[in-house]
Amino acid sequence: MLVRNGLGQIKEENELNNSIFEYKNWDEEMLKALALISPGEASWLKTLDRMPVVSGNFINTEHKLYVQVMNEKLTRLDMIIRKHLDLPQKKQRG
Repeated sequence: MLVRNGLGQIKEENELNNSIFEYKNWDEEMLKALALISPGEASWLKTLDRMPVVSGNFINTEHKLYVQVMNEKLTRLDMIIRKHLDLPQKKQRG
């Protein structure tokens, strides 16, 4: 949750740069690992088209974009994990 909490709690631009760097590293490693299990799902997770609007206190548009992307990726990753562990899916947002 460092990724989610880190990006969501940013107050200054230097914190944003550090958090984006950490997020990009996490994202790259996670996608590599997922591609070993399911290349199709890794591709689906990598290609974001529509994303729900997020609300919060953002320091700039880049901050808002990364929080939005991260939230969508974490939602999709949760769906993938639940599928592979044969767990019930969470109710879809809509």
